[in-house]
Amino acid sequence: MIAEDSWRRAVVTQDAGQNPNGRKVVDAIWNFAFMDEGRKLMRNLVRTQWGEPSRRQRIEALISGSRMWDDWDHRLKDGFGDMGQAVNYLTSHDVQEEGNQRFVNYILGDLMRLRWLGSGSVENVREAVDHIEIAPERMRHAHAEALERSRSAFALLMTAVGIPMLLAGEEFGDVHDLHHGDWQLKMSDPVDWSRRFRVGHRELRERVSALIRLRTATPALQRNELEFFYFHPAIDESDGVRVFAYCRTAGLPLGSDGQVVVLANCGPHDFPAFDFPWPWRDSARLRESGAAPGSQPPHIRAHERVATVALAPFQVRVFAT
Repeated sequence: MIAEDSWRRAVVTQDAGQNPNGRKVVDAIWNFAFMDEGRKLMRNLVRTQWGEPSRRQRIEALISGSRMWDDWDHRLKDGFGDMGQAVNYLTSHDVQEEGNQRFVNYILGDLMRLRWLGSGSVENVREAVDHIEIAPERMRHAHAEALERSRSAFALLMTAVGIPMLLAGEEFGDVHDLHHGDWQLKMSDPVDWSRRFRVGHRELRERVSALIRLRTATPALQRNELEFFYFHPAIDESDGVRVFAYCRTAGLPLGSDGQVVVLANCGPHDFPAFDFPWPWRDSARLRESGAAPGSQPPHIRAHERVATVALAPFQVRVFAT
């Protein structure tokens, strides 16, 4: 049984004294915190205050599910004890609140406003997507960036600890046709399947499909073990670099075969070459899932245990060892 618990009480999925008869109430709940924090991360909106948990701690909580960020109290609450207890997602059927709309609306609308390309409204985004082939170059660039951020968000979703869930159409970047702010219409906005053939949207679907295949075929992603092995030293600074890396280890030491490695740049800086610590020596086995066309594989210096990787702004890359 999976519940929607607006109080975000992970404890109801566990045997605990505060539950009736000390037993779990449901098997899993929707992880509201994953959607909230994941969206903020992909727009560099995770804000931290002195005396509150750091950005690094919030990223660790987001990916591991071991704790949940509470935006009311500005603290981390107890999270989940097993990946089967949390249903992670980036968009749900509840799209009417500002910031909860379909993910491409959320990202592309913001880019349009920031770059003076339009209001970013439902009508504005829909018009841009449905006529992207003839749109001005600046609009095409914003559209391509929004789709790449969507793919990166899916990379986090498919490699985080928990059960991934996606709203129909998100896998190819569908957008709203009806106004998402009207609660009477939010359940009546059908998926426009023709958009999966639009410029960029077909490629997004193929790359998300590759990440889903990795998820379903890789034992390391079907277990709880997770290890963060890199955070940029300035990640907690206001204008710091938002680069971090983690591994789904399958319970084995870092550097073992069969692991999944995630290299994330969740900030606006562009890195043609970024060095990560790299204990995986067998580069011949390394395979990237959901890669962008033309992506170059990491340059691995095994004797130094370092890998050099290109990371564009808000790009997340996923490798299987």
